[in-house]
Amino acid sequence: ETSMNARDEVIIEYSGQPNGWAKSGQLCPECQGGRTKEHSLRVSVQDGWLSWVCFRNSCGFKGKHKLNGGMSAVDSPVSTVYTDVIRTVPLDEKWEDFLSVLYNIEPGMLQWARWELCEKYKGKGTRIRMPIFGPDFVASADTWRAYDGSKPKAIITKRNAKDRPTMCWYKSSLYGKNLVVVEDQPSALRVCAAKVDALALCGTLLSPDRIEEIKQQKYERVVLCLDKDATATAVKAVAMFRAKLKGLTVLPLENDVKNMTRQDFELFIDEASLP
Repeated sequence: ETSMNARDEVIIEYSGQPNGWAKSGQLCPECQGGRTKEHSLRVSVQDGWLSWVCFRNSCGFKGKHKLNGGMSAVDSPVSTVYTDVIRTVPLDEKWEDFLSVLYNIEPGMLQWARWELCEKYKGKGTRIRMPIFGPDFVASADTWRAYDGSKPKAIITKRNAKDRPTMCWYKSSLYGKNLVVVEDQPSALRVCAAKVDALALCGTLLSPDRIEEIKQQKYERVVLCLDKDATATAVKAVAMFRAKLKGLTVLPLENDVKNMTRQDFELFIDEASLP
């Protein structure tokens, strides 16, 4: 079983926090607060970096980690608060065909997931809105994805300033036994179309509060499916959270689910759906 070091524990514990977040008085995983169990660790998230420092003189544990949710820096979504009314319209046939071919998803699933077209996002280029749903299928945020080369590719806006960073749930049934966890919404939607419940991390990493959210859904098996760049972190997360979430396992991917051939996808679903 993979052992956890102090750096890994900090990254997995705090990577899901929003930009601008900071908290002092945390227990340092390196020194454990010494003999007096002093809570001397300060952790913060700023401009895409997770930073931490222990203020115990005899410890000196500190570091930084670039937050990108296992994706490349170019693909990492930028999170902001949703403050403006942004006009969207249903996807027309041209966009439905484009997205359906690009992601190997039937147009009907795009409609089910309420993907819509924004012709001018804040006066600029065209973006596709992908609502981010909770397990109750109520949207608390949106992903705005560009396909014309605009940067960043993805922007996540919260619908309420008090909402925490969230993951996107696509449930195929009320009583699914297996949950497949992937990085992005198109991959999750393709899994859901195959009658398997799916969860998109949307640029976040697993943390205790996210594990608790998954645990509340009472799945028998949770399969964490991330690409090679993120697999090492995923394995460490499983080592840390397996006691809290039984049935948690890792399935490394050669390709994103949305990009798999039909044959590879069928094999993937068979493996991910094992009892």
